[in-house]
Amino acid sequence: MDMRYKILFVAAIAGLLSATCQDVLAQQTKRVEVTSIFLPDVAPAKKIMAPTEINDAPVIDPEIHYSVEPETWQIALDSHNYSPAIASFWDMDRSKHFFLKMGAGYPFNTDGAFRYTLQNKRVGFMSVGVDHLGDLMARQNVEGLSRDIAHSYTLRNRASVAGGVFVGRYLFEARSEYDYDIYNRYAELVETPARLDFHDVDVALRFGDDFADLSYLNFSVEAHGGLWAHRLPLSTDNSSLVNEFRAGGSVRVARDIYDNEITIDAGYDMWSTTDVLYRDTRFDVGVGYRRKFGIVDVDAGVAYMYDKVKARDKASHFVMPRAKILVDLQKTAFAPYVELTTTVSQNGVMSLYDTNPFIDWGYMQSRMAGMPNTRSYNLSAGFSGSAISSRLAYRAYVGADFMRNTLYWFVTRTGLFGVDAGGNNRLFFGLEVEYKPLSGLAIDLGVNAHVDSNDMPYVISESKFKADAEISYILKRWKFYVSADVLGRRQWSGEKDAEGKAPIVFSMPTKVDLGAGVCFRASQRVEVYVDGHNLLNSKIYDWANYYSQGAGFTAGVKLNF
Repeated sequence: MDMRYKILFVAAIAGLLSATCQDVLAQQTKRVEVTSIFLPDVAPAKKIMAPTEINDAPVIDPEIHYSVEPETWQIALDSHNYSPAIASFWDMDRSKHFFLKMGAGYPFNTDGAFRYTLQNKRVGFMSVGVDHLGDLMARQNVEGLSRDIAHSYTLRNRASVAGGVFVGRYLFEARSEYDYDIYNRYAELVETPARLDFHDVDVALRFGDDFADLSYLNFSVEAHGGLWAHRLPLSTDNSSLVNEFRAGGSVRVARDIYDNEITIDAGYDMWSTTDVLYRDTRFDVGVGYRRKFGIVDVDAGVAYMYDKVKARDKASHFVMPRAKILVDLQKTAFAPYVELTTTVSQNGVMSLYDTNPFIDWGYMQSRMAGMPNTRSYNLSAGFSGSAISSRLAYRAYVGADFMRNTLYWFVTRTGLFGVDAGGNNRLFFGLEVEYKPLSGLAIDLGVNAHVDSNDMPYVISESKFKADAEISYILKRWKFYVSADVLGRRQWSGEKDAEGKAPIVFSMPTKVDLGAGVCFRASQRVEVYVDGHNLLNSKIYDWANYYSQGAGFTAGVKLNF
């Protein structure tokens, strides 16, 4: 074959192969065959700086009573949208199917909790629980007279049962609680101090929506009541049984109309004691509005309250505004807010004894019938945010609290207290910081202080300055922590003299409560812990002449299933 024809033949073959390959490649770009299961890969999530912590050991205190209580300091660390709580108040009881905590320590103390929960998302839930705290330390009265454990111990116990059944999209819930608390008036200057027994039964029923989806009308109807009983020691050989009955109910409806959340609330509550020693009747109705306007989130409302204490000549009529404005600058480092709240706190026999179990009933009995309720107008402003790649979170705030009929506790005689009510204006500020420089290491700092201005002869028996710090470190199955609480000076006045003056009769200097502890998680279900408390052995007084346990520890085990 001629060389010229050979070259032409090779060129033709090459062109044919090239065209074939291009055609094959063109077909491959139009069709993809999956030969294995697609496994999506989720990108690493950005860890929230200050996650919500759920305490696996429900604390007995504070008591749950169906009344409005002032909350001066409670402003959330993170900048979230403000709205009234809509979740069931039994949610915390349904967090675990089975939980058991048992602990004891020195000076003799006991700590226990039990929870058992059954839950079906289509049927409902049931929960039972028991909580116990025991302080069984021998103490001394103000003159140094030793008291054995039988005359100085404190026990706090609670048993609860709750259940709920779904009725269509609605939930019917019921709950009952029984509290039995024991205190001893060991500070009294008597040979045998009195023992105080408190009984409290709570029941509640609720039916309605969960207010999670407001695209349709949501409603909730609730009824609650209770009975509080206490045998009041009037003298060493005389006592008086006092019962306080309470009952009430509430209705709530809410609806989202074109991004405008509208809420209407109404409620009724009544408290009455034996022989109508004290009686308080309250009715309230209010409306709330919430909407986000660009970077500004507005949540506001106003309520009217009728409040009548029987022994007082006139009923009280309260206009109760509330508002919170949150500016969302789309920057995690800085989120400012302004908030106004109004609260009315009921000062009945039960609520006063819950605050201070060492009341001088002989002194207070004649004054109890006309005890007014506390009203508070609280205005605060602040900002919060995070920095340093979200390892640092902070909150700063300042505000003023204008209170009417706030409580002033004073010493009537050694070991017993009376209470009076008067006006008080308060300026407060605070700072909270959480820093996580390393994985597993967390540093928490907080400080708050206030300045009072009033014309009462008594001092307010609470610390004007408080600070706390905690360092915790998690290493595999171990957790270590060290904490310190600084409590500013506390003072208590005595009774007013003929000139209307109330001298200072007891003072606690600034104290430091140092704690430390270690936890070991043996498995996913078992945790062993040791908590040390008041390691500096400071004499910290909760009330004049009544001090908390000295240096000691509590050790125990937690079981979760």
